[in-house]
Amino acid sequence: MCPRLPTARDRLRRLFAAALGALCAVILTPSARAAQSIPILVETSASHDDNLGRATRPADKRDDTAVRLAVSAEDARVLRRDWLLSGGLAARGEHWVEFERFDTADFEARLALRRRFGLGPTAPALRLAFAGGPRVARVDDRSGWTGLATLEFTHRPWTFLRYTFAAEGERIDTRDTFYDITARTFSGELAFFPSDRWTISTGVASRFGNVLAFSSPPPTWRFLSPYLSTVPLRRATDFFDVPLNAYNVEAATVEGSISVSYALNDSTRLSLGFAYADTRRDGLRYLNRTFTAGLARRF
Repeated sequence: MCPRLPTARDRLRRLFAAALGALCAVILTPSARAAQSIPILVETSASHDDNLGRATRPADKRDDTAVRLAVSAEDARVLRRDWLLSGGLAARGEHWVEFERFDTADFEARLALRRRFGLGPTAPALRLAFAGGPRVARVDDRSGWTGLATLEFTHRPWTFLRYTFAAEGERIDTRDTFYDITARTFSGELAFFPSDRWTISTGVASRFGNVLAFSSPPPTWRFLSPYLSTVPLRRATDFFDVPLNAYNVEAATVEGSISVSYALNDSTRLSLGFAYADTRRDGLRYLNRTFTAGLARRF
């Protein structure tokens, strides 16, 4: 019998185990950290999406608001003068107020290696990060494992300006392969610091990969003609208040965003943001506008 080849889920589990092992090494090594406790970051936000199902027809569009809560703890070790190794654990949940079947909870291990080129706050830095772990979804078929790899370059040439370029590879491996996601994203961000408390950020991102789109069953096939030769019809789903067919398609997304944040003190920050996403596939176009308000506190 031929040996079974490792699946995407096997690779994500191995990544999760490796990140957990590296995290334990970072925390338990005596010289890894100072005497102070590991900082904990708690983030909460509310976000409104005007086209949750990425529908093209106005009659199929549904808007909803998501409430999110994330808790993370990270520790770091200086390997050499310019090298920093960090690891952590995180848990986050997402609840949609009206369409609860989109709810998810993620648990992940994080591992990152940063190389700083020079001294001081204006020195550029290159960071390689990995994160992954199990996902629990309200719809059991969407439960599984997630993985994310990020390569990021950051430079703050002046105290009032910072720019960042990043490349990401994402994989979500679910119980029902129909919901699997593979994507890559390239992004850039400019952050302005008009004062010690205010931050204004603007960014653009280009994403290529799988997206879930929903549309009414027949007789609206005439709106889906580009799909009929390449994407099989799955089934009517009950994610929304009416039966909608779900499609997992490969598409290109361009997103622009702007956000403003204000530091109430050294450990608490408020933020407001807006994002506009344009997703296209074979002549079809999905538009999403998202408004987000958030609060973050470090303990």
